[in-house]
Formats: sequence, structure tokens, C-alpha cells
Amino acid sequence: MNSQLQTIESALQQAEAEARRYAAMPARFDIISMELEIQTEDGRQMLCGSPLDWTCTCAFYGEWGTCSHVMAADIVFPHQKNKRESI
Repeated sequence: MNSQLQTIESALQQAEAEARRYAAMPARFDIISMELEIQTEDGRQMLCGSPLDWTCTCAFYGEWGTCSHVMAADIVFPHQKNKRESI
């Protein structure tokens, strides 16, 4: 094996090890913006924003400012919800 290939393989192995360390600490990750689609008994609903500030397309959210879809997203992304509560 030539030295350039060994260097590349070593760098990739180091990157994989670092990726595993990062993945073991999900609180290091911040979701800045995203869209989620949730299939409900009444059809599909869209959540937009981020776990720090979701909005939903359902009528309940429009009236109350929260809904079961936002609550479910908080369960799916718990470490992000904890950051929101500490603000």
C-alpha cells in the first residue's frame, strides 16, 4: 500500500472516531431550521421552524399556540426541548 493511501485511510479512521464522539453527545447539535410532516388520523400536518420554536398548520395550534403535533416533536427531539425550556 502506498503512503498516500495509508494517509487517506488514517485520516478517514480519525474522522470516523471523531464522528462517533460527536454522535455520543447529541446536546452538541442544534437544529436551526427544518420542516416536519406528520401523518395524523385527520391527514397530514406540517411543523415548521425548529425545536426551539415550532409552528404547526393545524387549527388547534392556530387557536392555542401549541398542539399534539408540537408536543410529539418535543418527544422526538428531547434534548432540543430541554434547551428551549432553559432559555
